[in-house]
Amino acid sequence: MAIGGKTLSEQTLYDYGQNFFRVQLATVQGASVPFPYGGKPRQIMVDINSQALYARGLSPNDVVNAVNLQNLFLPSGTVKIAAREYLVQLNSSPDVVSQFNNLPIKTANGSIIYLRDVAQVHDGYAVQTNIVRENGVRAALVAVLRSAGASTVDIVNRVKARLVQLEPSYPPAYMWSHFLINPFSLKQRSGV
Repeated sequence: MAIGGKTLSEQTLYDYGQNFFRVQLATVQGASVPFPYGGKPRQIMVDINSQALYARGLSPNDVVNAVNLQNLFLPSGTVKIAAREYLVQLNSSPDVVSQFNNLPIKTANGSIIYLRDVAQVHDGYAVQTNIVRENGVRAALVAVLRSAGASTVDIVNRVKARLVQLEPSYPPAYMWSHFLINPFSLKQRSGV
């Protein structure tokens, strides 16, 4: 399935393929859905200023530990209100990427050293290792593979039905172009 959109970035296309379509299609019986091809996998980048780090007597490990220890989702218990019981979770992960810059690393001489003092955190992406084009425009490709012993035709029908169910939740700028079937798998299964 080719994923494209005239106004969507490659990062957004990869995110939709990875976190939306792949997750939804993985529930189709007999289907195996690997990571998408094309697009740019999103990463939160921490660019360390080594001179500032050294001047404050810190190491890159101090930065790693600060980010790992303060970017957590933890279950903290439950609360019962009337006849219902709710799970309470502690989310200490910043909502916006720029908020990572405000994480404290260490206290030295009575002052707090923040991540912004020794590094800059920003939205980025991993090194791109493959490119997918749909009609000359960059896109992402979500492959749906057949698990051993499953019928290719049944999987195609189930995936198409699942896509129709998902259509109301597609992002407005999104489009999926077509669903490709490997003709060799059909010939093997049908004996042609």
